[in-house]
Formats: sequence, structure tokens, C-alpha cells
Amino acid sequence: MPTAIRLKTNGDGTWTVEREYITVAPAGDDKVANGNALADVINSTTEGSYIALGAGEYKMPSVAGNKEVTIVGTKDTVIDVTLGAYMDGSTVAFEGVTIKGSRGKANGNGSDDAALYTPNVTYTDCTFDGPFAVGRDGAKFIRCTFNNLGNDYVWNMACDTVFDSCTFNTDGKALLLYAHGSEAGDEMTTVVVKNCVFNATKEAYAGAVSNLPCAAIEIHNYGCGFNLTTSGNTYDSNFSGEWRIKTYETGNALYTITVNGAEYTTTALDGKLMTVTGGVASFN
Repeated sequence: MPTAIRLKTNGDGTWTVEREYITVAPAGDDKVANGNALADVINSTTEGSYIALGAGEYKMPSVAGNKEVTIVGTKDTVIDVTLGAYMDGSTVAFEGVTIKGSRGKANGNGSDDAALYTPNVTYTDCTFDGPFAVGRDGAKFIRCTFNNLGNDYVWNMACDTVFDSCTFNTDGKALLLYAHGSEAGDEMTTVVVKNCVFNATKEAYAGAVSNLPCAAIEIHNYGCGFNLTTSGNTYDSNFSGEWRIKTYETGNALYTITVNGAEYTTTALDGKLMTVTGGVASFN
């Protein structure tokens, strides 16, 4: 396989090989064929391999587990997860690429959401194009940019997740903490959002509350509880606040919501308790 290296300059004037990459160039505009070429490389790699992808579009493949790979590229390297991909048991990292997401279903008609299903995946300096769903626990987003969400969110489907120094460019809906049924598992989900910037071109409204715009972070404990920690975030005035419990499900003691150490058992906006009647929110 073609390889490339990245050199590091030492203080004494010598050079050290910092990384050795397996390189993959797209064969053309067929993202499925390009994804198959990526799958062949992943399946043949050893632990801790770095894969450099040329500019082009690649359908993210589902491959055998127990792989540890870092996939590197530029904004012109597009990883398409709109039909879902499964790599459970593997450790995957992406650096500098564009991730093309969707709120459709895996394989177009499955029960799973379109997402990359692998635990402990890390995205660093990546650009996300379109709505996106987090697929497994342990996802980390570092200095990532989320664009073109339209009238939709980045969905966190009951997954322990960290968003660190990310930018959300939105039409008023940014991040939703939500789960249902099989994705939840009646558990407490831990989410950290720190040093992020939430931009909005306009106000947006969720179905549960008709008179109050969405907050930068929306919470609906349908299927699990959430433990949210926020720090150092900024948000556009088109959002109603930094975080909001837009819907609170009662009847299950496991579905509690804790934000920055305080527990809530009702709807709330940035710590101010609310009552929602007929879709209209008022502050208690």
C-alpha cells in the first residue's frame, strides 16, 4: 500500500518520523467504491494505524471490530455516514475531515439512526455537514464545526459525550439531548459541553414549547436521565438561553436531569423553573 510520513524537527537539527500514514486516493466520484477501498485498508491494518485520505467522498464502511485507526484528511475529504456504519469493538479517530450526516435511518430503512456506531470515537478539527446523530458512548468532539443543520439538531441519543471548543452554525436548533427505547437503556447519560460557540441565524421553536425559542442545548429525558455539565460557552441572542429542559418525562425515577450539579424534576430554562401548558411556557 502507498505510504507517507510526517517528520518532526528535533532541537538538535535532526528529524524524527512522527507518523507513518497509509494513503488512500479516491478512484473517482463513486463514494461506495471509495468506501470499499477504505474498508480494505482498515481490515488489513495493524493496531494504531494512521490512514490519510485524498480529497473526495467516501461512504464510511462497516468493518470488522477490534481495529484502532486514525483517519486523516482535509475539509475536501468527505466521510458519508448518512446510511450508518458499524464498527463496534473498534477505536476510531477522525482528524480534519468533513463528516456528512443525516437524520435518516441506517441503510435507508433500518431501525437505527444514521450514525457511526463505534464507542470512544474522537473527532478533532472536523467539519460536520448536515444534521448528525451520536451513535455510541464515549464520543468526543474537539474543535469541530457543525454546519447546515437546517431546522434540526445535532442529536445525542443517550450517549456519554464531550463537546470541547466546538462551533455550531445553526438556524436556531443546535444540540438535543434525547433518547428513546432501545437507544436509552434506562441509564444516566453524561454530557459535557465546554468552551463552545452557538450561532443562530434566527429563532427556532420545538414542538413542545410554542412561545419560547430553543435554547442552545435542549434536553428531553425520554428514555433516560441526563447529567449535563456546561462551562465557558457563548450563544447567540436568537437562542432563549444556554440550556433548556423543554420536556420532562415523569414516572421513572431513573429519568432524572442534573445540570451543573443541580437536579431538576420539571421543565426549566437556565435554572429557572417553568410550567408548560398546551405548549405555552411560563416561569414559576
